[in-house]
Amino acid sequence: MTIFPNVLISPFFVGLGLIVAIGAQNIFIIKVGLQKKNVFLTATTAATCDTLLIALGTVFMSNLVQLVPMALLFAKWAGVVFLLFYSLNSLLNALRKHPRGWNVHESHANSAVSKLSKGILIPTLAFIFHTGLITM
Repeated sequence: MTIFPNVLISPFFVGLGLIVAIGAQNIFIIKVGLQKKNVFLTATTAATCDTLLIALGTVFMSNLVQLVPMALLFAKWAGVVFLLFYSLNSLLNALRKHPRGWNVHESHANSAVSKLSKGILIPTLAFIFHTGLITM
């Protein structure tokens, strides 16, 4: 059985295009990287969430489209509307005098948050920002 290169390359670039786009998760990871706090944990959690969500989304949509063929048409137009809304919102935010989400808070090494809670808090925040439940 031969696997054609485009079968492997095309999904790779689609996934890369989804991950590389600067969004709330990437900004969060950049902020954590600039603060030099828990960078590996944050990046690993984000990459794991990306992988799981892309895989689950692919499996779900393929099953849904097999059961309801019109779901593909709806998903395409829902995606267009979402991307237009999101990009317009981002453009308007970028044009503001004081854009939202760019406040830098100095983190303190001896804060009340323990290392155990950071191990739970950072992956949870990375997942929430990634899924878009909270935007910065």
